[in-house]
Amino acid sequence: MFPSPDHPLRAVRRGRLRLWQRGRTVLLAAALAVAGLPPATAGTVLVVGDVNAARTGNLPLFTALLGGATDVLFSRSGTAIGAVWQAFRTAAGVTAVQDTQTLTETVLEGLDLLVLSAGFDKAMTYTDAEMAAATAFLSGGGRLLLVAEGQNRTAVASYNAVLSRLGTAIRFTGTRIGTSETVAVSPGDPLLAGLTSFGLSKYNTLSGGTALISGSGGPAVAVETLPDVAPVGLPGGLPLAAGALGLLLALWQRRGTGAARA
Repeated sequence: MFPSPDHPLRAVRRGRLRLWQRGRTVLLAAALAVAGLPPATAGTVLVVGDVNAARTGNLPLFTALLGGATDVLFSRSGTAIGAVWQAFRTAAGVTAVQDTQTLTETVLEGLDLLVLSAGFDKAMTYTDAEMAAATAFLSGGGRLLLVAEGQNRTAVASYNAVLSRLGTAIRFTGTRIGTSETVAVSPGDPLLAGLTSFGLSKYNTLSGGTALISGSGGPAVAVETLPDVAPVGLPGGLPLAAGALGLLLALWQRRGTGAARA
């Protein structure tokens, strides 16, 4: 015989069932968190191979990247693209900061746009920890502008090292075009809105990503959206913890099913 609906045993079983259901939800959420879900948000990387590209007629490119952003950090130095710094600093509602401090996830928290630039033929010096923080920033949907130009192999290699650690396919080819030119701009990409031409004053050519602006020698401005930022590997012990959570969930579900059928 089954206990009557108001029998104390029924209440005990109902309590066990509710406890199992709540525990299952908590364990599932914990397992997903340990597994590193949900997936990352898209980030945008814009690379300009001309440190003199910040002339007045070219500024719509940079303001388009800014978009509706309000918080901008110029890391290390903004002197290579001073006109962009001034344009952002004086834009209504925009807070633009130039800082030499080490990049960390705390520093980049709440930021919309990160600007990395170097003077002509000057190497970029960022640690792996700083690049990890910048990559995390991009995986959260951040935007990054990198402006550099050089003919010294060491300097160019440093630019590519930064791009590699950011997870973008854009690279400096190592070729520098030693002539100035003004090139026509074809509309199509939102970053080119408001531009009909773009002035280049000697520049490095780029490969990878989507070429936005090209001179006679090749692409000088490229962009890439990073929707699938490579997930960071789980620290030692977390995979085992995830497995343990899954096993506990399975055992609890089996026990709960038994309680529900009793």
